[in-house]
Amino acid sequence: DWSSDVCSSDLLFVSHNMAAIQRLCTSALLLDGGRLRQTGDVRAVVSAYLGGASRGGYTASVVTGQPQVLSVDLEDEQGRALGTPLSTEPIVCRIQVTLPARTADLRVGIGVLSADGVPIFTTNTDDVGLRCPSASGTFDALVTIPAHTLLVGDFHLAVCVWNQGAVFDLQEPALSFAVEAGPSPLYRGFERKGVVHVDCPWSIDEACDVDTRRIA
Repeated sequence: DWSSDVCSSDLLFVSHNMAAIQRLCTSALLLDGGRLRQTGDVRAVVSAYLGGASRGGYTASVVTGQPQVLSVDLEDEQGRALGTPLSTEPIVCRIQVTLPARTADLRVGIGVLSADGVPIFTTNTDDVGLRCPSASGTFDALVTIPAHTLLVGDFHLAVCVWNQGAVFDLQEPALSFAVEAGPSPLYRGFERKGVVHVDCPWSIDEACDVDTRRIA
């Protein structure tokens, strides 16, 4: 039957979605300019692919004639270029988008990926009810990753431009960057696990009398 034919066959899955590749594939091929660059273990091939992403900024190499991401840069809050951000400072992502023709309901979004390509979180202009320009021209979209969000480590930034009808441009990843600790209280005295920090309220109730005889 059809299911047994599929299960006994080799399937070729072509994608820029690193999480899906790692979830579905048992081996991987990396093509670069039409040439086979690497083959073998999925995690190793994904790391090689992501490791080829630009550090310090992204600039489109070709003009597609569609709504398109022209450039992506990381900045501080004063608009200065960020080489290696600190976990204690906000990271401003400046995304320059061009519209060759009028395009309605455009969205711009980013995804932050872990070092091995697993999506950590996404955000887009719709999340805050922000409407992008629809007339032809160029505009900058800025999104800020708050301070104390990303922990120390390597990350990748994916950028997408789309509307309800089509995905016009997806750069996954557009660039890669590393976060260092800086003067963060999160790293005083012990090592942090994970990739992001979430401020969670804590409280302690005053000690109460407990009948230890009832504790098995």
